[in-house]
Amino acid sequence: MKRWKIVTLLTICQFLLFASYAFGDHYDSIFAKLKKETQHIKDFTGLIVNGYHTKAETPSCKHHVTKGAMGYHLRKDWKMDKTFDPTEPEEPIVNTNGNLVGAEYVVYGDKAAVKMLKYFHISYYDGSGEGNVKAKNAPSFEYKGKGKYELHVWAWETNPMGPFMHFNPRVSCEKAKCREVVHKDGSKTFEGECSQLVR
Repeated sequence: MKRWKIVTLLTICQFLLFASYAFGDHYDSIFAKLKKETQHIKDFTGLIVNGYHTKAETPSCKHHVTKGAMGYHLRKDWKMDKTFDPTEPEEPIVNTNGNLVGAEYVVYGDKAAVKMLKYFHISYYDGSGEGNVKAKNAPSFEYKGKGKYELHVWAWETNPMGPFMHFNPRVSCEKAKCREVVHKDGSKTFEGECSQLVR
């Protein structure tokens, strides 16, 4: 094979490898491992048995009129600490069928935040001082103050908008217990579990 053909072939291979990394295929192995390690909480029943509880009578379902939903959040209050355990998310997310689709990881402190970002292979930079850890390619990674960091991860249900976005268009709140109230001026409010509707 001529030298230029070898160079061309190597260039194409490098591009495909980069494209695969850039568009999220490199998360497949991480998510596959995580799915295997979270079989004990793969649905609503498993979550309840393992100590998770709903925020109210039903899990709170947050959704957006155009971007999809966050789903129903459960939680485990005693997990809100300075440790990161990917197999025990602080706020797992289930869909309307009660299946685990995502999670909102909540950790306290820069060290736990960095450990979380490294686990998911998210690039970041760490400034000096509490709260200065910033993710470069995870829009849902946020610092909430008082040492608290949050990250949405769609490891159990593919999110076409990205694995670390707030909302997932493949998830809905169609069974959420809420009711829409239309006021005389035409404005609308939502009562019940969908009261946190984002516009």
